[in-house]
Amino acid sequence: MLAGVAWPLNSFAGAENADIVRAARGADLGLYLQPALQTSSAKEPMAQHGAAPESAPAVSDQPDTQPLTSQPPPGVLQTAMPSPSAGAAAPADEVDAGSALHSAHLHRVLRRHSILIVLSVAGATAFGLAVAGAGMAVLMFGIAVVSWALYAYQAADEASLDSLWGAYAQQRGMRRTGDDSLPEATPLLRKGNKREVPQVLCGDLGSGVEGRLAIYKYIEVERGGIAEKEGKKHVHPFTVAIAELPQSGDLLPHLYCYRKVGPAMVEGHDDPFLRGYEPVDLESVALAKRYALLVAEGQDPNWIRQLFSPSFIVWLTESAPKKFAFELEDGVLCCSLPGYPRGAARLDELREAAVEVATRIREEVSETHRTRG
Repeated sequence: MLAGVAWPLNSFAGAENADIVRAARGADLGLYLQPALQTSSAKEPMAQHGAAPESAPAVSDQPDTQPLTSQPPPGVLQTAMPSPSAGAAAPADEVDAGSALHSAHLHRVLRRHSILIVLSVAGATAFGLAVAGAGMAVLMFGIAVVSWALYAYQAADEASLDSLWGAYAQQRGMRRTGDDSLPEATPLLRKGNKREVPQVLCGDLGSGVEGRLAIYKYIEVERGGIAEKEGKKHVHPFTVAIAELPQSGDLLPHLYCYRKVGPAMVEGHDDPFLRGYEPVDLESVALAKRYALLVAEGQDPNWIRQLFSPSFIVWLTESAPKKFAFELEDGVLCCSLPGYPRGAARLDELREAAVEVATRIREEVSETHRTRG
């Protein structure tokens, strides 16, 4: 009976995928960070340059010699996380960042709790059989397996994100911080009944722009009726880059640039508190199709037009990351992408986008101050 209980758990852990199993052993995890954590510096696929895809790295069959931790071994970081200037694009058939790390950590969680899982599933099955026969035994077996699967998946998700951010911080010269909060400086950072910040990095975002890179999620709890009694909640995750631009406060106190998902909706930012702000029309069809621009009442429209130069509009419409948005409020810039990053390339994209926006705002503010003397 125990063998029958263990079989679906081994399948769930991915035991049939030998390379992922071996990747979960000690330093072998580092080999899977190399195809997983690629940067976005190479904008064109390798195929356009006539380069043949590289084969996946060989995985050792040696038995475990080191415990697997959520932080990759220091010796593999240089090969796992090439610098943004390396210019190496990942072949299309290489292992995806999120799936490789997540599968490795998932197997680790299941292996660590394997005895407890087998005993608890077997106990639940035996209890069901004793109380109400075979039908109840099958039901209890299913409940126990699903419960462990959900726990293992969530634990592996947290560990894989921690691995990614730890390696990213070390290779990009940023530092991790124990501060688990962000300033409620913009509409996105004020949303929800509850806010959580699982990961924060501080340091140079690029080109001298100091700021923070973070995983941020706000939680909305349903109010009223059965939903409130059951504690129903909706979690909205984002990856954000935050920088301070104090010089912009007097010229541009409020500016919100959101991605459109429909004629009158903006993705993830349909906030009733923004209804008092004025939309901006810059006479760009491409920009109006993709973004909604909002400013405070009384904002000088000519200054906004100067800020959104033709080259800046082209960057927003053609080069900015998919689903990119930004908010500027009282000198605090918050750039965001929905969801969690599963590789270094996505984090690099957000950093580069934040630097692009911050640099453009700084340039226009400096030009205005020089003109006015």
